[in-house]
Amino acid sequence: MAHTAIEGMRFHAFHGVHPEEALVGNQFSVDVYFDHGFEGETDDLAHCIDYEAVYALVANHMQARVQLIEHLARKIANDLYKKWPNTMIKVRVSKHNPMPYAVLSRTYVEVTHPIRL
Repeated sequence: MAHTAIEGMRFHAFHGVHPEEALVGNQFSVDVYFDHGFEGETDDLAHCIDYEAVYALVANHMQARVQLIEHLARKIANDLYKKWPNTMIKVRVSKHNPMPYAVLSRTYVEVTHPIRL
């Protein structure tokens, strides 16, 4: 079993439930973790996690506004799983400075796919 992590993808996006979030946006980061069977047996990109493809998929989701980061994380995880089935995927979406009136650096949500009970 191999583990691949792609951490710290940063975006300015407009997710949130408050109207001002749709206007000014906020800083978000996304981390993606894969547990898979690609252990370097080959030097062929077709047999491993393509970082550029992951980034492109995440960036596409970050452009489409949603209210809840829980929903956003689940959508990202589902689409990554479609591309890399038979892989355990964990997605963490962090919202930086989520409440400007509070001393709080970030909130985050993690989801795994397939869902572990």
